[in-house]
Amino acid sequence: MEKLSAKFVLKVIGTNKYFWLATGLWTIQACVGIFIGTILPYYCKYVFMDDTLFGTFFLVETSTTVIATILFCTPLLKKYGKRKMSLFGGILALVGHAIYLTNPYDVNMVMFSCFVRGLGFAPLSAVVFGFFGDVVEYTQWKYHARVEGLVFSGGSVGYKICGGLVSAAITGLMSAAGYIASSTADAVQPQAAIDMIVRIYEVGPMIIWSALIIILLAWKLEKIYPQIMNELAEREARGEI
Repeated sequence: MEKLSAKFVLKVIGTNKYFWLATGLWTIQACVGIFIGTILPYYCKYVFMDDTLFGTFFLVETSTTVIATILFCTPLLKKYGKRKMSLFGGILALVGHAIYLTNPYDVNMVMFSCFVRGLGFAPLSAVVFGFFGDVVEYTQWKYHARVEGLVFSGGSVGYKICGGLVSAAITGLMSAAGYIASSTADAVQPQAAIDMIVRIYEVGPMIIWSALIIILLAWKLEKIYPQIMNELAEREARGEI
């Protein structure tokens, strides 16, 4: 494989709109799991005073995602495509979370939000790497280079740094509100810390799903994708890349 120059790599990464949008989608996929897995245990322990609820909520959300992916994503993908299907999912998750906001101290509402999030998360989870496949074709069409490794490895950066940033943000907000870190189960948290846990759980998913919707609205690649593939086929017939 021809060695890529630093200038070319910077050009492909820095000016490739769809690379950044796909990276954003992969980052959001990571943020969904990391955010819920980080804050929901605190929510169960200090708001509902029952940390065993987390296992139930987690099972509902993950099993719903798996089942929805198996049963619904393939026919929806064939009918609507990656972008529309993922957009529908993001909107569904956002609406479900908005309904939960009407009573955030109700166990059933949290259970409902986990179920709806599981449904909404299934489409993105099923096709996120397909967006990167489209970016590979787009990059070859625009920059005349086949760089699968560069696109996928570059896109993984957002996924890798997301966990640290999300965890640091949650920890920082809770600490600022007076959260008492303790190795025992007897620590009594100030009301300000409990209120912050609720606010984080309320606002975080709204930000994440809104970001997903914005990115997908900006994704226009599918409109020119047939043209891209036709031109690439013509180049290949001429022995060009």
